[in-house]
Amino acid sequence: MLVSSIFDESATAQVTIGSSASTVVPYSTLRKSDSNYKNQVQFRGTLLLCGGGAIPLAIRNEFYLQGKGAQGTLVLIPTASPRSDGGDFSTWIDYWSGFQWKSIEVLHVANRDGASEKSLIAMMRKATAVWLSGGDQQRLSDRYVGTPIERELHELLFRGGIVGGTSAGAAIASSTMIASGLSDPLFANGLQFLPCTIIDQHFQQKNRLGRLIKAIEVVDPRTVKLKLD
Repeated sequence: MLVSSIFDESATAQVTIGSSASTVVPYSTLRKSDSNYKNQVQFRGTLLLCGGGAIPLAIRNEFYLQGKGAQGTLVLIPTASPRSDGGDFSTWIDYWSGFQWKSIEVLHVANRDGASEKSLIAMMRKATAVWLSGGDQQRLSDRYVGTPIERELHELLFRGGIVGGTSAGAAIASSTMIASGLSDPLFANGLQFLPCTIIDQHFQQKNRLGRLIKAIEVVDPRTVKLKLD
């Protein structure tokens, strides 16, 4: 597990790495709005990003502790998985219920209009931890980027909370997100937690070195690269 300071010298955030709506578009059409959120100058929270697959108990426990433990409220966002549209969230709840959270809530919307619901915004404002599950990162981008939920995720980090994600939930953390593509990456807008960064997950398992190299060439050779397994 690697813990490192985020890139701006004035920031107090940590990045912990364990093992408007966008569609998939050329990089040149994406928003270039990294300065929109105050946490990109300074935030106090923690990101915990995992590449996918089984997550060691030690990393899950770290997420729990950083999320205020037994005093914490965990919000699960399972939207990356198509199964979440069926309305049965027991798989995601059970995964975290072994930890003694004060409460566990589920945030899921069928479309981006739902991301403006006042009840969901209120839920986010009580959260001390948010977990973004794996699946298809494009689903997260389509439904949450540029909405009040994106803003509330940034507010959580600003007030010292933790946002964690695995697989798609990690890929969405950058401003420019690799949405799909085998050897030639296609891009979408991410949630802007990590400016000037690009993330590729399941890195060794899916042999994604070539895709990441091409993504860097297109986006910016100076971009920080995070390769997650």
